[in-house]
Amino acid sequence: MIVTIDSTGWIQDKKNMTKAMCSKLLYADGITHEGIVVSLPNIEVINNSADISSVLTTTTISDAYEAWKIINDAALAAVQAEAALQKAEVLNSKFRNIKLAQINAAIDDISNYAELKEFLRKFTKYVVSKGV
Repeated sequence: MIVTIDSTGWIQDKKNMTKAMCSKLLYADGITHEGIVVSLPNIEVINNSADISSVLTTTTISDAYEAWKIINDAALAAVQAEAALQKAEVLNSKFRNIKLAQINAAIDDISNYAELKEFLRKFTKYVVSKGV
């Protein structure tokens, strides 16, 4: 079955995601098929198990994309924030330029449990941030 939508005004990313959004919408409605071919403005669903005309519309595909975009952008922002924190941790760490001979002195300078915890905390953050 072929449906025709109006993708006028859609950004390229939304057009590129049309097949994925169609697949998501069909799955959510329990409609099985043997493939989706997108050649905008036409979308062909091969051997669909039910009528797709109310499932795959300009509005439903656009709404599905916008919902996905919000989730994707939030996840991307979280990953970028974590990467920035890791980069800052590495750049600001006292372990960044430490020489092997200085390691013993740094450990020997620890005089109590609180200093040990702080040393281990900073060292662990540095190692994790470096991806070692």
